[in-house]
Amino acid sequence: ARIGFEGSEGDFRYGVVVGMSSGFDSISTSDGEVELVDAYGGWQLSPAMSLLAGVQKVPYSREQLMSAGELIFQERSIAATHIAPGRDVGVMLDTNAFDGHIQLGVFNGNDSVLGDDNAGFLFAGRASYTIGGDEPTSTWGVTDGFVWSTGSNVLFNQGAATDELSVGCDLLMRTGPLSVLAEGHYSSVTPTDTDVSAPDVFSETTRIGGVLQIGYTQGLLEPALRVEYFDDNSALQDNGDIAIAMAGVTAHLSDDNVRAGVGFVHREELGGEKITNDTARFWFQFMQ
Repeated sequence: ARIGFEGSEGDFRYGVVVGMSSGFDSISTSDGEVELVDAYGGWQLSPAMSLLAGVQKVPYSREQLMSAGELIFQERSIAATHIAPGRDVGVMLDTNAFDGHIQLGVFNGNDSVLGDDNAGFLFAGRASYTIGGDEPTSTWGVTDGFVWSTGSNVLFNQGAATDELSVGCDLLMRTGPLSVLAEGHYSSVTPTDTDVSAPDVFSETTRIGGVLQIGYTQGLLEPALRVEYFDDNSALQDNGDIAIAMAGVTAHLSDDNVRAGVGFVHREELGGEKITNDTARFWFQFMQ
């Protein structure tokens, strides 16, 4: 659940959102407390360029940048969840240039809005290009024509005991009632020479992952199929090698202010011990 406000005064705009959310899995847990989600101020430097400062989304991964309210299954893929940084404190330049959309930012890099545990920074950049209309931010609905949006992103995070370099690319295609969302990520985590903090990994570790999702709008219903892959260490064959397939349908009700859905998830551990963890999912969302 989240609540907040946003507004503008001349060339200045601002927003504050607080709320709570559940963790994606046992690795990314949540304590269920109400926390600060967004708190930013922005300046419109020119008609095509703005500068944002504060707690905001890091420009990496189309899935992470899309609102949770625009996701068919109301959750992001495992690769985007564990590789993309989500939100952080920082400064970002946002511009529409060369018929594309470019975002460049410098952030704290420790996923905390209060304090800092190291002297490093997170540097992130994203560029996207769209053909056929405005850059799409949703998969639901029927488009008048063909819209194709591609993006690429890179980040470098200087942690207390590790350095992380991640690159990714994505696309969102819309044509009539059909939508196709695809995304791929590559991440390299390297321990640094420090005795200040214990590193998360003890040798260079490569993580890879991706997702392909196909949806179709039929009246108020949006049936969809999604397949995912994630490997938390490409040098090992263990339970960190995961494949997920999910099928479900979301109903868009009350002028799309209410969304309810049902789906089934099959999760397969490709290495290590086999675990029976298929689940039936139900989701509900109210937006005002």
